[in-house]
Amino acid sequence: MKRRDFVVLASAVSMLAVTGAISSAVAADTTYPADYKSIVDAANAEGSVLIYQNMNSDVWAQVKAGFEAKYPSVKVQTLDLEANEVIERYLSEKGSGRPTGDLLVTTGPDVWIGLEKKGEVLPYESPEAVAYENWSKPFKGVYTMTADPIIFLYNKLLLKPELVPTSMADLVAKAQANPDVFKGKLTTYAANLNTYGYTVQYAMVKGQGDKIWDWYKALAPFTQPETGAGPMTEKVASGQYVLAFLTGSATSWVATRAPGGDQLLGWSFINDGTPMVPRSMAVPKGASHPNAAKLMLDYILSREGQLAFAATHRTIIRPDITREDAKGEYTYATVAKEVGADKVLNVPYDDDVISGYDEFVKKWKATFGG
Repeated sequence: MKRRDFVVLASAVSMLAVTGAISSAVAADTTYPADYKSIVDAANAEGSVLIYQNMNSDVWAQVKAGFEAKYPSVKVQTLDLEANEVIERYLSEKGSGRPTGDLLVTTGPDVWIGLEKKGEVLPYESPEAVAYENWSKPFKGVYTMTADPIIFLYNKLLLKPELVPTSMADLVAKAQANPDVFKGKLTTYAANLNTYGYTVQYAMVKGQGDKIWDWYKALAPFTQPETGAGPMTEKVASGQYVLAFLTGSATSWVATRAPGGDQLLGWSFINDGTPMVPRSMAVPKGASHPNAAKLMLDYILSREGQLAFAATHRTIIRPDITREDAKGEYTYATVAKEVGADKVLNVPYDDDVISGYDEFVKKWKATFGG
């Protein structure tokens, strides 16, 4: 992917005028400290912010538009990368002295634990952080921006309503009772091939304990694992599979809302345990434009930024935003209300997610096959 050229203001006069207007707007916001103007001024001088992230660039369109309307001197560019690649690329570029990303956005507690242990997270205290619950701020400077519920996705034309599962235990029972329907027709993330998939499977085991391995063992003869939500969604839609279990909601919801999608695809929460996979962000210490990155991070955490992500079917986590505010989109709070707060399985940021990886994947492969 080539970086597009950043647009600069035509003259120093217009730069000063824009800076003054932005500074006045910030000063009027009582939730921000009086000296926040210094960050705005420095960001205007930097002129751009580059985001390394593991979502499609389309997801950022509304966020980018809103941010650039508020800070027109700071132009936004996003680079689509895999979850691990976000961190690896940053470390490689910083190590070689090259310019690198300004804001890192990715899933996977293991990658954030690793970056924090390397001392590469800028311990920036966002003025928006006070609005968020502690679980969403795992390390100083690391902030959760969205959290994907993990769901069932199924083909409505191939799976009768009475066979749609409500829980993992229910899926096991229905698959075993109806092998002609489910044999070779289930799919899920391959924990050994995808960081996101590993995070999902790890969250289930941490939340459900050893019984999840009994469920996995029962479902393995019916299941063909896939590398990501995209292939799972496409193959459920095509009829290759009748149902995907423990799949990502964002891709599924986009598909169900496409023209005719709701006639073909259906989805449901997992009522005996719904993992919530956090997508976190931080300004790295080697950021080329750290002040512009701080502005973007604050904007994403703001109500306006969160609602911009909600418009792309991302599950936002800011507690003071209701589902009505989000125009019917799910929020973290409404997911918890629907499935039960005790059934929400937040992915833990603990060292076991790293130290236990090899053993976990070995057991997972032994259960589902290589």
